[in-house]
Amino acid sequence: LSGLVPLVAVVSGYCFAGNAAIAGCCDVIIATRGANIGMGGPAVALWVMCQPWNAKRSRGFLFAMLFYGMIPLAILLVWKFGATSTTGLILGVLGLPVVFLGTNTGIRVGNMLDRKKLQRYALVALFLIGFSAILKPLLMG
Repeated sequence: LSGLVPLVAVVSGYCFAGNAAIAGCCDVIIATRGANIGMGGPAVALWVMCQPWNAKRSRGFLFAMLFYGMIPLAILLVWKFGATSTTGLILGVLGLPVVFLGTNTGIRVGNMLDRKKLQRYALVALFLIGFSAILKPLLMG
């Protein structure tokens, strides 16, 4: 039915990470009152790979997410939690070289794959992230 009928996501309650990325791949999202939708980290990068964007737009979006999202978030964390958040922030900054290395490796691998194949791999990864988020509370009981 792809292209014949819209793909609709209905969100009630919390919808983060992989679940939000899967919802973001839909044509329409219906959120109930009190729904919370958000994502960050690898789920955002995978979601971007599923978009019909060229590489320049994808990289620009990810940079904007990092620059406009992470810096204000760090400021809010320090403001709200004070010194207790600084250790985590320092570790996050120290981990940036690993993030950049992983991003560079991902771009190189992604450039070797056909766009459609890359999107299929990204959708499978998003599905697994979302599925694990659903199963974890059930298994941890």
